[in-house]
Amino acid sequence: MTLEEVKNYLRVTYDDDDGYLTSLMQVAEDYLVAGVTDYLKKKENDHFKARAEIVKLVIIQNLYDERYMMGQALEMNYIVRSMITQLEYGDVNV
Repeated sequence: MTLEEVKNYLRVTYDDDDGYLTSLMQVAEDYLVAGVTDYLKKKENDHFKARAEIVKLVIIQNLYDERYMMGQALEMNYIVRSMITQLEYGDVNV
């Protein structure tokens, strides 16, 4: 996933937040590594990787949109939690 892909997904056309978005890209990856057993091994499967990339984009969007609430308890929305559960327990070979 590239910064340009993230900016396109978020519809961000300016460069002011590039550093922040790059950090969020790493946070999203780390979030999945910590939340999905054998994530890096599963990510070798193209179908799994495609789904994981979408989940990362949704995580990035959630964190980016709620950035002013970071001092408060920020909870990932139901869709993100559901998608991570599917990555955790779903069939990697699908």
